[in-house]
Amino acid sequence: MKIQDIIIEQKEKLTNHLNKNELATGEIIFNNGRCQILSQSPSCYELIIVDESGNKTLEYSLDIDENGVITPVINGKSADWDRHSYACLLQAESEMHLPDPREHQAHKKYTREGMIKRVLQERKLKAEKAEYRIQWAGNIYGDHILTNISFSKNLMYRTLMPKLSFFRNGSKFISLLEAC
Repeated sequence: MKIQDIIIEQKEKLTNHLNKNELATGEIIFNNGRCQILSQSPSCYELIIVDESGNKTLEYSLDIDENGVITPVINGKSADWDRHSYACLLQAESEMHLPDPREHQAHKKYTREGMIKRVLQERKLKAEKAEYRIQWAGNIYGDHILTNISFSKNLMYRTLMPKLSFFRNGSKFISLLEAC
């Protein structure tokens, strides 16, 4: 079964399952552009929704299993259908109607925002796993050498840390050399 047919079938189920206010609010969220696709693959759509107040961003994904059942997932946890997940379904359906349908793609496709988010997560994980060694300069304002020793090529960075050279410890300040 095609993804487009699965989405249409799910919309029909939701018209009977959700009340009219939830459906109308979901359409308003979709029409106001508060729902955006981050990435898509044949089995999953990852989306973000900016809440009505504009302060909170929710991460949704629509997981499609082998049987053609679409399950909404909110921040990594399975959830019931509501106005936000219905707006995500409408966004996925509108993506299907674009001139270049993405039914044939076997890999995951990212939007710009989705790619930025993915790359930042990868860099954060890489930095957390890395091991560093610092070679202090002769004085606190000198060139300190930070070496990444986790990788085969020891990457060296020269840093000046005049603003980072003192930490506040209670009511007195201590230098980096004393802190380490």
